[in-house]
Amino acid sequence: GRVGMNSGAQRRTDGRTTVLWLARGLGPGGMERLLVTHARLGDAERFRYLAAYLTERPRSLRGELEAAAVTVVPLGEQPFGAARRLRSLLVREEVDIVHAHSPMPAAIGRVAARTVRPRPKVVYTEHNSWACYGPPTRVANAITYPLDDVHLAVSADAAGSAPSLLARPRAQVLVHGLPEPLREVPAAQSRAELRKQLGVADETVMVLCVANHRVEKDYDNLMDAMVLLMAEEGSEIDGPISVTVVAAGAGPLLDGARRRARAMGLEGRLQLLGHRDDVGSLMGAADAFVLASRFEGLPVALMEATTAGLPVVATEVGGIPEALAGGAGELLVPPQNPDALAAALARLGDPQLRRRLSEASRVAAMQFDASHAVAAQESIYAELVS
Repeated sequence: GRVGMNSGAQRRTDGRTTVLWLARGLGPGGMERLLVTHARLGDAERFRYLAAYLTERPRSLRGELEAAAVTVVPLGEQPFGAARRLRSLLVREEVDIVHAHSPMPAAIGRVAARTVRPRPKVVYTEHNSWACYGPPTRVANAITYPLDDVHLAVSADAAGSAPSLLARPRAQVLVHGLPEPLREVPAAQSRAELRKQLGVADETVMVLCVANHRVEKDYDNLMDAMVLLMAEEGSEIDGPISVTVVAAGAGPLLDGARRRARAMGLEGRLQLLGHRDDVGSLMGAADAFVLASRFEGLPVALMEATTAGLPVVATEVGGIPEALAGGAGELLVPPQNPDALAAALARLGDPQLRRRLSEASRVAAMQFDASHAVAAQESIYAELVS
C-alpha cells in the first residue's frame, strides 16, 4: 500500500493531473467495479489515478485497479488516523483532485483537502439514496457537503435524495455504464450445463438476482414474495417448478438469509449462492432478473441484466424507474411489498411477455455507455484544474 516517494516528482514532469479516488472499501460492489472500468478506459496521458480506502473487504478489487496502473493505498478504519494518512498522501503525491465515492470517506477527504496548499479540488459522487445511510454518516456528510467543488449523482433520484438545504446547486446526474457488452449468451450446451449444475429444469423460469446481502437489498422482501408465490401455486405442482430464483452475492447478512430461507421452506425455490465470479454466464443461463431492493442508486447489476436482454422485475427505487422508462419497466413494483413482487414474478411464466420485455431491456441498455461516462467525468476534472 506504500506509494513511491518519487511519484509526485514524476507527475510534475509529465504534466498529468493527479486524481485520488476515495472509497469506503474495494470489495466487489457496483461502485468499485465502476472505478475499475474508469481505470481501464481513462486517458492515461492526461490523468494519473490513485485510490485510497478505509475498510478491508473480502475479494477486493485492488488487484484489478493496480493492473490498470492505479496506485492503491489503505488508510485504515479509524477516522483520525485515516485523515492523517490521507493528508500525507495528498501532499506527497501532489494530488490535484480528490473524488470521493462514499459519504464517510468524503467527509474525511473534504476536511483533509482543506489543510493542504495548494488545495485539491473535491468532487463527490452520490451512488445511493441518503435514506440508506446511518445517522452518524448522514451528519458527517451534511456538515462537510458544502466543501465540495462539484456534486455528481448516478441518478436523478440519488441527486434529489440530499436534504433540500444542501442540494443547491443540485448534483449533476452522470449515468455510468459497462466497459463493453457482456459476452454473448452462452451456447445452448453451456446454458444447459449450468442450469443442470444448479438443478433448474429446462421448463422452469430461472430468475437471477445479483445483489450483495445488505439491508438495502432487502432479501427478506424477496423471500416473503417467494413464499407467497409457492402458496399461490399450491402444494401440489403438476410438472416442474414454474419459477425459481438463483441469487449471487456475498455480504454480512448472507448466513442469516440462508438460515431464514431454510426455515421458510424455500429449498429448491431460492438458491443463495454467495459470491460468484461467473455472473455473465449466470445471466446467459437465466430467463429473467430480479431486484427486491429497499434503496438503490443505479445498480450495475441492472445495467448488466438489460445488456444481456433479461426481462426485469424490480422495485421502484432509486434510478431503476429512470433506467427502465418505457416498456422495460412493466414489472416494476413498490418496495417492501412482497404481494406485488410475487405477482410480478408469477407473470414471468408468460413466454410472450418475456420476449417483449427482453427486447425492451436491450433498448434500455443502450443508455449505459461507459466510454461516454468516463469522458464526461474526465472533462469535469480538466475543467476543475484549468
